[in-house]
Amino acid sequence: MVSSPYIQQTELPYRSRRHSFSNFWGSISNLLPWAYPRHGYSPNIEVHPLLNGDPPYPGFYFNLSSPTFSPMRHIGHGESILLSQKELCQPATNPPITRMQITHHSILQWPIDLRLQYDEYQMASGTQPPITVGDVLYMIYMSLCQQITHNDWYQLSNFKHDAVTWAYYRRCWSVPFLETLEVGQGVKHVDYLKEKYMFAGLIRALDEDGFFHWKLITESAYYY
Repeated sequence: MVSSPYIQQTELPYRSRRHSFSNFWGSISNLLPWAYPRHGYSPNIEVHPLLNGDPPYPGFYFNLSSPTFSPMRHIGHGESILLSQKELCQPATNPPITRMQITHHSILQWPIDLRLQYDEYQMASGTQPPITVGDVLYMIYMSLCQQITHNDWYQLSNFKHDAVTWAYYRRCWSVPFLETLEVGQGVKHVDYLKEKYMFAGLIRALDEDGFFHWKLITESAYYY
């Protein structure tokens, strides 16, 4: 299982740190019981603006088919910068949560489950850090980077076979200096998104099995 480098493990940054996005809830030092999912219980959840698919955050550019993890923010005059560590380490939701599942309508067979693991001290002291913006973006990216199996390939219809094949070659041709490497790695989950490989946010979905469920929205690069 892939883990995210943005999970906070050693410090307690969520005790008093202020957050800059839309008054992101001030201090969240006390993680109340409703911050943690329970089966059949679904509180109102506000998602971080960078992750919000309704509407997508303006100026946020994240190519899910890129050979590198590169979430970008436009800064004007045709220039972009990578999201900062501070932005990536902000809680993904308000209230903060520690479990979520993300699905995309084109790849429902590959849900993305985020469930953080904690040590005994964190569990006993109630200092479990929540899922962050970086966790969400990184786990989506890494899930889409996974290669498909032979069985996955054989289950495609002729129409989907052609569309996924074209998406695979487009992705490989888009990085000439890595084309040989990308071709050798074969078809990946992201190729099932076809031309809609740009992250456009998350939209809340129906909860099941104690998870907070979200739908991944993607768009064509022509929108950016």
